Amino acid sequence: MAIQLAKHVFKAGLVVTTASKGEKMDLCKRLGADEVLDYKSERFATTYGNDDNKKFDVCFDITDEGLEMVDIIKEGGRIVSITGTPTLDEIRRVGGTAWILKLFLKRKEKRKEYKNAQSKNADWTYLFLSPSQEDLSTLANHLASGTIKPVLDGVWDFHSEDPQEGWQGAFNRSFSGRAKGKCVVSFHS
Repeated sequence: MAIQLAKHVFKAGLVVTTASKGEKMDLCKRLGADEVLDYKSERFATTYGNDDNKKFDVCFDITDEGLEMVDIIKEGGRIVSITGTPTLDEIRRVGGTAWILKLFLKRKEKRKEYKNAQSKNADWTYLFLSPSQEDLSTLANHLASGTIKPVLDGVWDFHSEDPQEGWQGAFNRSFSGRAKGKCVVSFHS
């Protein structure tokens, strides 16, 4: 969904992502990616980090490579991460105030990603995913208009006796790293 949102909703001029060779690269291009790097053999920092004309305004980190993103961000750009441990500021933003959290969470200012981004006058933010009615309604409107399209890997029957065809199959597929879209579990027979 990130590729489609970047390209078709936020109108990014260049959308670059990583995938494994073959079907997944083709899928990324069909969804709107302009360039797809082979995650096994190509690195963003090597491909884009040495040329200031190839650097990005915004990087969206979903693979915990925030430190590498600093090498490919333009001066004054923005890095948004959804991986790793949330920052204390982000927990507060979504309503968490328990003092025990302070023992385990780092302040944004203490994270290497933030410090490295600061050296380039770039903004580094952790985004704690917390769906809201407004966000889901906006996504539903984009789906209804065809701006973005759902990508399903498969549908599994919750009531199936066969573990590979039931919810366990969906769970296994989802966490295998091989799914090419959402794994849906159907509850009706």
